[in-house]
Amino acid sequence: MFQNEKSNLLGGLCFLVVILVVIIYFVKKFSNWDKKVNIKLLSLKYYPVIGHLPALISLDRSKHLDFFAEEIKTTEKKMIKFYLPMSRTLVFNANPENVKHINSTQHRKGYYQKGEISREMFHPFVGDGIFNVVGEEWKEERKFAKPLFKKSYLREYAKLFDSNSKRLLDIWDEMRMTEEGIKEGIDVQTHFMNYTMDSFCEIGFGINLNTIEANAMNETDKFSFSFDYLQQKSISRDQLGKFLKVFELFNKDHMYYECVDYIDDFIYAIIDERIKEDVDILVQRSDLLSKLLIKSIDSQSNTIVVDETQRKKLRDFIINYLIAGRDTTAILLTFVTYCLSKHPEVEERVVNEINKLFGDKVEFDHDLFTLENLSKLPYLDAVIKETLRLFPPVPVDGYTCVKDDVLPDGTFISKGTQVMYSPYIIHRREDLFKNADQFFPDRWTKEYIKKTNIEPPNHPFAFNSFHRGPRQCLGKDLALVEAKIMLISALKRFRFVQHDNHTIKLKFSLILSSENGVKMTIIPRNQ
Repeated sequence: MFQNEKSNLLGGLCFLVVILVVIIYFVKKFSNWDKKVNIKLLSLKYYPVIGHLPALISLDRSKHLDFFAEEIKTTEKKMIKFYLPMSRTLVFNANPENVKHINSTQHRKGYYQKGEISREMFHPFVGDGIFNVVGEEWKEERKFAKPLFKKSYLREYAKLFDSNSKRLLDIWDEMRMTEEGIKEGIDVQTHFMNYTMDSFCEIGFGINLNTIEANAMNETDKFSFSFDYLQQKSISRDQLGKFLKVFELFNKDHMYYECVDYIDDFIYAIIDERIKEDVDILVQRSDLLSKLLIKSIDSQSNTIVVDETQRKKLRDFIINYLIAGRDTTAILLTFVTYCLSKHPEVEERVVNEINKLFGDKVEFDHDLFTLENLSKLPYLDAVIKETLRLFPPVPVDGYTCVKDDVLPDGTFISKGTQVMYSPYIIHRREDLFKNADQFFPDRWTKEYIKKTNIEPPNHPFAFNSFHRGPRQCLGKDLALVEAKIMLISALKRFRFVQHDNHTIKLKFSLILSSENGVKMTIIPRNQ
């Protein structure tokens, strides 16, 4: 009997030793962060295996970027590093010369690419679209998309933006007088999201979702909800990395996968319906999906022939197109409105410039919305640029180093290190922009520069809202046309006043936004 007890005890001890060895191996293997990267470490506490993740999660998300900015401010190299689960080392960079090196010089040589882990985490949502592929695949996607942003198409889209802006402004005119509008104000962020969702869905696949008018949760709202949810959750998935698979064993985000399925079903249904359409009708359509499908017309049968691979490529293109255009433009419009509400003297100058070109009446000839006229508003351009400086829609981006490299400042970056850069932080560096935290559009005007001899930094990567290098935003001109048409129409009809001292709370995600909206009291300009 004692022999059996001794054997059981010995067996139990052996089992515990094996478990202990496995735990030690696991901790060592997945706590092997790269110490060769000689950059100041984030001041927050980090732990074996999971790194800084708990400390980052515990931070107020609205303060994330400002926290990183303060940490970086104290460093000579304007960089810090931190650790994420499974031995992932991230470098957070706010040095324009290093950003140029990563985004342009060495990017062209294949040293920096979208990392495998990030691509895997984003894949259910963005697929193999332009934001999630590398190398030759990326070049092919870029080549595939570039013709769709020709100036001739911009002229077509201007009419759509004009029509949709009128729809939104008419709704504001009704809402501002309602009990809710007076008491709660109007959340312009939500409404601009609806405006750009309708506009870009119509341009992208020829469907008007009518989210501008939607007030209750319905099928069209569900698309917007799913799209927003997937964008928000993509950041947290990326932070977890390969640890996500372990995390999901205990806390799987079923909503995430339900939203992916809904988005897929919605877009594939449109693609399949369009494929069945008569070719003579299809060629008359102006949306991007139809333009792409026209390339797949079989000359013998005069029908659209698309295999499963091409069908998936179309789905991924549409998703990436919406990510690129919908939220970024909406956030630009949101924060222009927000900045003008806080600086009525700037708003007055913008309105005066608009009236000189388009006349001082609320009703005006909308045929004046030509690309030529839209380029004749230098002060509005300065306001937009200053807003993009303070509130860049994409506040953080970056790549994974795939070959050992040395940055221009001499910092060694080892293979596998993720190197992030932040336009938000760079744009607020006092050594680059005088009074960097102040909204001061004049800093971009020729008159101010000539008068004071103070120019914005001439480094091409010091102002980087649309990103630069090979991956510079293809839709920049499209976004600016949409934003200007909306702003001109809105400012001719209304004044914007911050509602009851509403304070915005910045939200760090794929896109910079206000977590609690941007609420305004909207007043007719002639009142």
